[in-house]
Amino acid sequence: MQISTINREASDKTKGFRLQKLRAAKLALEEIEKGSFSNFYIAIEQGEDVSKITPDDLGEEEYFEEDKYYPDSNFTINSNPVKNTLVSFFDLYLQRWRESSNICFGFYTTANIGKESATKLSEELKIEFPKEKILDRIQRDDIDDSVVDIIHKILIVEYDKQYKDKDTSGNLDILKAYDKKSFKKFLKSIRWFFGDEDNEALKESALVKIKKSQFFNFKLEGKESYILSEILEWIEERQDKSNYSERFIDKYQIELIFKKAESYDETIKKDPVWKSWESIEVPDDTRNLKEKVYAVCGSFDKKEIKRLTRRACTAKIEEIDSGKDYLSLKYRVLEACEEIIHSKVSASDINQERISQIFEELKEKSKESIEELKNDFNYPINNAHSIKSIVLDLFDSCYLSFD
Repeated sequence: MQISTINREASDKTKGFRLQKLRAAKLALEEIEKGSFSNFYIAIEQGEDVSKITPDDLGEEEYFEEDKYYPDSNFTINSNPVKNTLVSFFDLYLQRWRESSNICFGFYTTANIGKESATKLSEELKIEFPKEKILDRIQRDDIDDSVVDIIHKILIVEYDKQYKDKDTSGNLDILKAYDKKSFKKFLKSIRWFFGDEDNEALKESALVKIKKSQFFNFKLEGKESYILSEILEWIEERQDKSNYSERFIDKYQIELIFKKAESYDETIKKDPVWKSWESIEVPDDTRNLKEKVYAVCGSFDKKEIKRLTRRACTAKIEEIDSGKDYLSLKYRVLEACEEIIHSKVSASDINQERISQIFEELKEKSKESIEELKNDFNYPINNAHSIKSIVLDLFDSCYLSFD
């Protein structure tokens, strides 16, 4: 019987998105480091924050990872990010386990491990926490029946809570019926990474792996950052592909990025227009993208506006990472958008279809403008996916609106 489960989307937090992409890039580089002849497939936001499929002689190994950016924090088994992840992993475990037993999960976080203390729930469930930290024990694979029993009880309550307002109970009955042996097997399928590398540390370790890669050669000296930015860009660009298989980046695409970097010319002139941001007159419209859309189309789909807002957020990440060259690119996109906004867009009688059409027109006009400017200037990012993210970010900030 096919059981309906909760549709989960990744967090909208900027640093969380950055962490996902860097983890995906590092996992890809680690696969290359193994020197295996087999391929691999890695994507973000496909099932979990990061998904990796590695074909082998026995079939396919599937790895799903949740990434949590929580600096200066401690997690316990009572922490919401931990409980929420366990619910999500259990759903995937049952869904994939019926097809293959070659599945494992990863919980990756910058947070450290804290000590459990009594809660209202633990008292109701008559749980007495051990002296040792539970997450420390399961990270060390020290999982005895008492630990299994504690986590099982907590997870049943959390699972029921998450599905309470849904039109399905998911796999709750199966979870309740799980015996200790079966539940321990599920817990042992999870790898736990606490107090691990934050975004900056991940970036640096990824750069080291690029330099040590089998695809690296003397022609690529000094181009490590360019290679990493291209890998991150490919990972992000592919996540919204309509064809599921196209959402993954693989070994041969990464090899192509290394090859492309050999001919990358860092001597092309930089566009100095970034300086214009210092003198531009900033409008006093403080509404965000969602508010601007609903101001002209109150019936706009909520799920779609959430997706567009997330896309705008990715542009903010790229701006932080790319510096002045990115600001020049952003300014050129603004110039191109203003040509259409001021001459072709009317806020009267506008619907969702027209709004989507406007975003596409602005993206295409901007892409066309950047393609021409590339003959003279170097831009860190110029693919259609990222340019649309910049367009959305300009709406999310104070620079563009429909009205």
